[in-house]
Amino acid sequence: MFQIPWQKFPVTMMNALKEKRRPLPKDRRHMIRIIMEDLMAKDTRPGRSKLKQVAQQLVERYPDSFLDKSGTNVVGQGFASLVMQMENRVENIRRQYAFGTSNERRPKKKCKSSDRYGCRQWQPESPNDFDNEGKKKKLQDAFKENVLPGSDIKRLMAETYCAQRITLNTEDNVLKLMEEWPYLFEATCLLDHTEKLLGFSVQTKLMNQIEEKGKTIMEFLVSKGIRGVTTDPIKLLQGLMEYFAEEPKDALAELPSNPCIIVDEGRYKISVDEVTVNHIISSSLVAVSYVFSLFYVLNIMYPKGAALTLEFIQRSLLGINPERGSKAEKKGTKQYNIPPKLLRFLSDLSDFQNPWKI
Repeated sequence: MFQIPWQKFPVTMMNALKEKRRPLPKDRRHMIRIIMEDLMAKDTRPGRSKLKQVAQQLVERYPDSFLDKSGTNVVGQGFASLVMQMENRVENIRRQYAFGTSNERRPKKKCKSSDRYGCRQWQPESPNDFDNEGKKKKLQDAFKENVLPGSDIKRLMAETYCAQRITLNTEDNVLKLMEEWPYLFEATCLLDHTEKLLGFSVQTKLMNQIEEKGKTIMEFLVSKGIRGVTTDPIKLLQGLMEYFAEEPKDALAELPSNPCIIVDEGRYKISVDEVTVNHIISSSLVAVSYVFSLFYVLNIMYPKGAALTLEFIQRSLLGINPERGSKAEKKGTKQYNIPPKLLRFLSDLSDFQNPWKI
């Protein structure tokens, strides 16, 4: 196993580690250069698995200084930012070998489905219930006639969850889904479905996290020149999209193909695949929870123009941190588990909160 050369690190770096502080960015970069110089003296092309081992050693010894966190939530495996820095250093050092290695094949990236990403009950085994069709028909008739009390609707929707997943995992036409499971697109039913799918309440967790972190995120965005941002969930979402230079039309627009929120005279309409699926939401928190849930319920990948904002919500606010894969549409030839731009944002946000920052 590679031995980390602690004795070579700057004094200011070691002092920060001993005092359980995050090191200054310049000291962290200096540390990465020292580590990679020693590592590449023995192996000029260390693979990601080896870099992960080194990063894990650093985090395990000094978690307060190196662990990737957003508030109290660990992001990913906790050391992706270190791996990214080491990979960038490898690429910089290996430029001198570029001509000599031009004929080498790059390892192929495995294409993985994003449908199951982050889900706990994506397609559970159906219980021995032969009356699913009857219950579905009862729900369809009740929706047309508005005759069932809310408690019965909630019970029947819970009992037919497996049948709903079969439909959702085989059918992508939203109009047909609304015909088969009309109650699914009511806010309460959709959020109940998502809770079973992901294993927690998106609305409750989002509310708690915004109460805990919203003010800090808002102040950070304001310090970067973002105007109009508040701790209101939609204003916060818009501020994040502006910071990441993403296109608002991908998440907050008029009837695009991706899930979106439309503000209409104090109410919020939700649209997906150019179809309005709910037009009676009065809470911005419910609207953001609903539109985020649609990406998981309907097996939709994050669009390129909103992927960083959605992944920030996923990882930092909701704590959905699978070790592998991504729900974002692929951009370019190099795919990261956690996008470098998001890691930099989380690092800058941590530095912004750090009372020792200089």
